[in-house]
Amino acid sequence: MKVIPVSIAGRTLAVLIFGMLAVVFVSIWVASVSFGPHNDRSSHFLIPVQLRTVAQMLNQMPAAMRRQALQNDDTYHWSPQKPSIGESDWHTRWLLNHLRQNLPNKNIHQVEIGQHPHHARTYIVAVQIADDSWLSMSTRDNLDWPRRSMSFVMVLLVFTAGIVMLAVVVTRRITMPLCRFAAAADRFGADINTPPLPETGPSELQHASRAFNRMQKRVRRYVQERTQMIAAISHDLRTPLTRLRLRIEELDDPEQRQKAEMDIEEMQAMIKASLDFARHDSHQDQSHPFDLCECIRGLCENYRDMQQTVTYQGPDQCRWHGRADPLRRAFTNIIDNALRYGQSADITLNTDAKEGVTIAVADRGPGIPESEREAVFSPFYRIESSRSRDTGGTGLGLSVAQTIVREHGGDIAIRNRAGGGAVFTVHLPRS
Repeated sequence: MKVIPVSIAGRTLAVLIFGMLAVVFVSIWVASVSFGPHNDRSSHFLIPVQLRTVAQMLNQMPAAMRRQALQNDDTYHWSPQKPSIGESDWHTRWLLNHLRQNLPNKNIHQVEIGQHPHHARTYIVAVQIADDSWLSMSTRDNLDWPRRSMSFVMVLLVFTAGIVMLAVVVTRRITMPLCRFAAAADRFGADINTPPLPETGPSELQHASRAFNRMQKRVRRYVQERTQMIAAISHDLRTPLTRLRLRIEELDDPEQRQKAEMDIEEMQAMIKASLDFARHDSHQDQSHPFDLCECIRGLCENYRDMQQTVTYQGPDQCRWHGRADPLRRAFTNIIDNALRYGQSADITLNTDAKEGVTIAVADRGPGIPESEREAVFSPFYRIESSRSRDTGGTGLGLSVAQTIVREHGGDIAIRNRAGGGAVFTVHLPRS
């Protein structure tokens, strides 16, 4: 598990949250130092000193003069009997323990503390002096500071939670254009005809979006020029081939004439495949939802109508979003390859909610060596030891199939089948 977030949004949120927590803890510390009980006139640090001083003074006075000495003081009161004291609560327990440890001496015998019976949020500290009479002290601020501190902490926590929520919203809005930029780059890797990025957001992101759109235009123009050049060359080669076909009719040697005609037919097949390849690159269909299972089952039925051995195993329905006609052509090329070199094609389709769709086309041919599995997707490449000119084909079928599958964000893998043969596995991402 990674402690440091990977995404920009995660790191920004982490910095903001840790910063807010640091501010909260520092604010609490400052508040405790600035407004805590030790900074108050009647704090619990001063209460023991004040009570001992007043108790010593009263012990030196006659009992008749004690009440008169404190009659103008609203804080201290003297009484022969124990004053009425309310129950102690959690706000006063810490002070009671502190006073019981520091007050008792020869002038003070007993310490009590509790709420004032007639004044809310006012507390009475009562001590029994030497002649068993009672000195009481009314205090408020020094005992109320924990409650005020807790309120201050709660306000800070609510404020921090609000800041964090605002940070989440702002961070998502800031990083959303970056997510769109990354998604556009992924789409561009699969399809160069994706729409351009909106040039919005911060100035840096606008500059990056403009650069990305310019790059996309240049790449699209380069591919179109290359495709048009291939199409033009393939088209122009038909004229000299037609002249060659007319000229070989004048050859006297039938054997040489037959060989020349076979060469011309092979060249014409290669030209047709090149034109088909160019047309695919230059004419892109629009993506739309369709049933992938129905598409493959339809291909299997067409092959079975032509007396070919093709089987299908998989679900009855599989809704997928893409270009149906190019994908149909890709699977046709793969199945043709299996039938040409393996005399049969066993098709298996599996779906997974996370991984996407996997279509495996297995044959019973000679298989493909591991060293040749990347090369077979190169244009006009054939493994001569197992796939000679006599078997037909121009070497463009698998290349076209791989191009189409990769345009949909997928890929094709090859492995050898147990018992002989090859398995072409097409993986298409989740729709």
